[in-house]
Amino acid sequence: MAASTTRSYQSRHQQSRSSSSPLLRWLSEKRYQYEVTFSLYMLTPTEKFIFNSFLFLVLSMIVIAASLYLPQHVREIGNRAWWYYSGGEEVGGAAGGKIEL
Repeated sequence: MAASTTRSYQSRHQQSRSSSSPLLRWLSEKRYQYEVTFSLYMLTPTEKFIFNSFLFLVLSMIVIAASLYLPQHVREIGNRAWWYYSGGEEVGGAAGGKIEL
């Protein structure tokens, strides 16, 4: 009796796929892949919330750090690469072509 009243997650997933738009099907598929890849399907809702919150915080910190420090770092690497390429001349030639050590 219990088997006839309950459906597996996959059968519900397949049934919802047939009645929705392509975008919703694609998002549903990606959510399913995410849950299966990280084994979230076997966690309780509270554990899922904790895991997802931790993942969101870590990814947010990475994005913020990259947006704040990456442009300066890339500019510094570009300046050093130009210095090596040009044979020690300053960018823009402000030092008269040579750097005194």
